[in-house]
Amino acid sequence: MIGRPRLAVVAAGVMLLATGCTVTAPAPDPGSVQTCADLIAAAPAVVAGQPQRATDQPESAVAWGDPAVLLACGVADPPGFGPTSECYEVDGIGWYAEPVDGAYRFTTLDRTPRIQVTVPSAYEPQAAVLTDLSEAISTTIPQQRPCV
Repeated sequence: MIGRPRLAVVAAGVMLLATGCTVTAPAPDPGSVQTCADLIAAAPAVVAGQPQRATDQPESAVAWGDPAVLLACGVADPPGFGPTSECYEVDGIGWYAEPVDGAYRFTTLDRTPRIQVTVPSAYEPQAAVLTDLSEAISTTIPQQRPCV
């Protein structure tokens, strides 16, 4: 009987560690699930020199490193985006960039579904991470309108 409480404590510790290893990602738009799954399957194993890690939305999001670079597919328009927002082109992909809590969040403007990449400040310059993702994005989600 003495072993059971110890086993419960160990099991609880393992569960806590396992949940700490998963990155939280936004749920995808229901209409973009298959396209997002194709993008996630094409995502590189390494980004910014960091290996892939698990997310809580494996069909629509993937992460790399710690702190995590997070790619989420099927996201809504970014809150700060408006008609006069600038579009930055990196490797033929149009991005809207905004600073958020010690990171930069980049959201595609020229493709549907929208893709969002959050890059912590530990990966300076943050926009360089986008080049690691360009091939997977451009081969799975075609451009629908130019970045203007």
